[in-house]
Amino acid sequence: MRLQVTVPLQRGGSFVGYSCKDTASIFEDKNTALQAINAEPSSSFNEPFENKTSMLEFCKKVLLKVAYNRESFARELGKSIRSLKPADTQKLKAWCRTQFAPAYTDIIEVSFAAL
Repeated sequence: MRLQVTVPLQRGGSFVGYSCKDTASIFEDKNTALQAINAEPSSSFNEPFENKTSMLEFCKKVLLKVAYNRESFARELGKSIRSLKPADTQKLKAWCRTQFAPAYTDIIEVSFAAL
């Protein structure tokens, strides 16, 4: 029984495409090839993807980066409010009040007024 596998081709560390190879050229014997083909996929494929950074944390980072400019801050705050869930929006509102209250109170109040 001859088995073929598809393997990625690389040139200079860059992905170029795929190639079909005979398992005899990749594995030393037929048993090793069959074990590799029948092996369970790694656990990372079976587990759900975990987002290490929540959208709320991402929005906070963006707002901190654009805080030097009032127009950019207002625009990014609006985008953040639209993209967050209601519970996270309330957390963002409290965070914005403590973080930017003296300079941007007017923008914060107007942005969150529609809630």
